[in-house]
Amino acid sequence: MSTLEAPKDNSISKFVAACAQRIALPKGALVLDIPCGFGRHAHWFAQNHYRVVGADHDRARIAAATENAPSSPYAIRWIVADIEQRLPIERGTFDLVVIVHYFSETVISQALEALRPGGWLILETFGGQGKHLMALLPLGWAAGRFCNAFQVSVLEERAVGPSKSNAAVRLMAKYRN
Repeated sequence: MSTLEAPKDNSISKFVAACAQRIALPKGALVLDIPCGFGRHAHWFAQNHYRVVGADHDRARIAAATENAPSSPYAIRWIVADIEQRLPIERGTFDLVVIVHYFSETVISQALEALRPGGWLILETFGGQGKHLMALLPLGWAAGRFCNAFQVSVLEERAVGPSKSNAAVRLMAKYRN
């Protein structure tokens, strides 16, 4: 098991960092960051001795992530692809899948396919401000979706929106299948 280096700034999610510390995967574990955006989480995991695949649909973001990559023990494999379609990754091999500030059932399904049995999922949606409200899960969806296939360690749902029918979600769960 490894101890993760604390983030040097506020560039990564404190929730992701805390979850990764609790999980304590061994060095060299395989991590999928989807969508990776400008690579903030991918960079951090690679600097902490993990093999990382970062996938995003935006070629400019991947280019910036590649260009701005700090030195790390492992090179990050960057994939430009429509994350709402089947990704060119080997199924059932990832030790950890990280999904931050994004949600779709397709991406969740891909995360499940990517995880090896015993692998971990960290999901953190947007907080529910502004236009992001419309992209959030229905309240209670996460509990129903993850209770069968996962051992849920953290599940925080906060009702948001005018009708309080959507939820900002933070989840850390271990894949059982």
